[in-house]
Amino acid sequence: MQGFTGKTEKLEQAVDLLIDSAEDMLTEFGIHGLLYGMAITPDVFMPNEWLPYIFGKEQPTAASDNQLSQFVKLVVESYNDIMRQYNEGNLIFPFEFDEIDEEDIWLLREWAHGVSMALSMRADFWLNDNDPNIDDDDQEEIESCIGMIQAASDTELAKEIFSEAPPGKATVDSDISRDEFIIAGPIALLGPSLESLAELAQKKSRFGLGGHEPQKPVRSNKVGRNEPCPCGSGKKFKKCCGNPANSVH
Repeated sequence: MQGFTGKTEKLEQAVDLLIDSAEDMLTEFGIHGLLYGMAITPDVFMPNEWLPYIFGKEQPTAASDNQLSQFVKLVVESYNDIMRQYNEGNLIFPFEFDEIDEEDIWLLREWAHGVSMALSMRADFWLNDNDPNIDDDDQEEIESCIGMIQAASDTELAKEIFSEAPPGKATVDSDISRDEFIIAGPIALLGPSLESLAELAQKKSRFGLGGHEPQKPVRSNKVGRNEPCPCGSGKKFKKCCGNPANSVH
């Protein structure tokens, strides 16, 4: 594997701002996957939707309100960067690999987990089989692609799909475990699945999105303590996400 080709510098800075976080909080690679999945879904996502997916069971602790505000700002900036690539037609699968080893599989699974989370936020759109702009074959392909993405982050699901050598161009390190060998199958198909999904999303109508406008980059200005919280709760930032004592559910 040649490595991860996406940009995670801002996300690394964001994660480093947190003093303590839940065990299930996404890493910078998981967050990148989440933002990527949001980018290929033609709908608007508000911070109050995706912040709980990032934080996990509990809101993490930051040294100050300002640092938590900076965390949100850096994630939003990263999202805008990915959206900009998408709008310019330059968003590509951020991995290049020739051989998959144990460390590569962990990173790819983490990233795919983030993508899967994003798609689940708009399951009604992706799984809507009444869209007049796509046929049954297209919808079947969408569901197959989503299943492959989910399997890339879930060993048990991967076992249901693959039991032999993984498909695709990538080869597998002979030292990895049986489970890792099996999950290498859907991982090898992640890129093609996401490419197909992004193309099919453009064919689907707004019927499944409730008439929302196509997604656009959101603002990433610094949030003042007395300004409305960017999560969309309607509360002031200092009394919502800017208050480390609050939990995100």
